Amino acid sequence: MLLSNTNQKSIKGIYLAVDYHPNADFILNKIAKELGIVPDNGSGEDKEYKYHTTIIYSKFKQPLKQNDDPKNLVNFQTKNGSTIFKKSKPKISVPVKIIGFGFFEDTKNGRNFHVQVSSPFLNHEFDRAVKFGLPTDFPKYNPHITIKNNVPKDFTVPKEILNKYKGTILYTNDEYIEELD
Repeated sequence: MLLSNTNQKSIKGIYLAVDYHPNADFILNKIAKELGIVPDNGSGEDKEYKYHTTIIYSKFKQPLKQNDDPKNLVNFQTKNGSTIFKKSKPKISVPVKIIGFGFFEDTKNGRNFHVQVSSPFLNHEFDRAVKFGLPTDFPKYNPHITIKNNVPKDFTVPKEILNKYKGTILYTNDEYIEELD
């Protein structure tokens, strides 16, 4: 749905990400189970977020309106042509390789445990969004899939788990774009 001049709301920012195919969910849940943790993300009614990889979290300095946006930032399109105003098909499924495991220390949700991933598609989409002019607080892109927040400081990943899953290919389910609240 496109907004008309008389009915425009302010847009605070754009969130661009990919979510994962159910087969990838199965693998990510298996990793969590082998590590003895209950994932925060994934499929199921008890999960707030599905497994995903953020491409860009772009918060505007000032809210923008669609027709009052000199750089046209609110009309950024995904690879398949979706915007925050309209969704396009078909879905995009791309391979994403597990390259390791990592932690973000001292986030607002405590110590974050994630799967580190690599994908030319994800890197290209991040670069494309930045070149388009979307602002980011994270100029160095670090693609990952959060498994669990607030893990203990002594939580580690055994080398045999790393070796077992490193190189595993996961497939995305789709690239999506949303308006930030």
